[in-house]
Amino acid sequence: METNEQEITEPVVSRGPGMRLREARESAGLTLEEVAARLRLRLELVRALEEDDYKQLPSAAFVSGYLRSYARLLDLPAEDIVAAYVRPSAEPPLVSPVMPPRQRRSGDLPVKLVTYLIIALLVILAMAWWAARRPSATVHHDEAPAVLKHGGTVELTLPPPSGAAPAAGNTTPAQASTASPPTAAARKSRAPAPAVAAPSATPPAAIAPSAQAEIQLEAKADCWVEITDATGQRVAFELLKGGTNSTVLGKAPFDVFLGYAPGVTIYYQGKAFDMSPYEHGNKAHFHLGKASDNAVLDE
Repeated sequence: METNEQEITEPVVSRGPGMRLREARESAGLTLEEVAARLRLRLELVRALEEDDYKQLPSAAFVSGYLRSYARLLDLPAEDIVAAYVRPSAEPPLVSPVMPPRQRRSGDLPVKLVTYLIIALLVILAMAWWAARRPSATVHHDEAPAVLKHGGTVELTLPPPSGAAPAAGNTTPAQASTASPPTAAARKSRAPAPAVAAPSATPPAAIAPSAQAEIQLEAKADCWVEITDATGQRVAFELLKGGTNSTVLGKAPFDVFLGYAPGVTIYYQGKAFDMSPYEHGNKAHFHLGKASDNAVLDE
């Protein structure tokens, strides 16, 4: 009874290819050393094959080749031996399967947020570029340059001389109403006042013209123009419309800034000026002329 119970409780050991190879080798009367020499394998590998100790063996591809060669040496069916090795001891894959990452779609919230952010950045950059390309054309009245054109005249308003009697038409109604009529004695005793001649105003022609230089601008397209002469005065500060011309007078040398240089041709002292070396993008900033260019221009 004890023997039967022991037989029932003992685990059933499956026959692997190693046991079949060992039995066939012993039946053929070969030793492990002889098999190792014929197969050109190390003795440890042959022993591991017969003991089904696959931890001491290389990868499955090499083990299958060793088993096939060993089976052919002992005239055993090689495919059955290899199949017996593969079925009970299939090795787990070295790399666990990795699920591919989920592909983002255009409807996902992160994708929408990134898209909106990119659009907002593009709008901001476009507005900044437009503002840099076309500066404001607002001109303050207190900074407006006084440009003297050819053929212009200068009007001078002189204050009345001190002590001179006001004109007859300048008496205000209040003064007329408060003044009392003179008596007869006063009219007889009043002597006529000597006539005082008002100083004559200096005619415009008597003012000596200052020495200046001349800049002419021909606009083919709208362009912001800002020109400062040697005295620090802005002699031009405006948006010059395409198809118009402008003449600027002032003290040389000039500091010139053009908002759209390709749209303007500059003539200095009657000669075309090449400003291509000073262009950066569509803008240009340069100095024009020298102090010796200033001359008295005919008014």
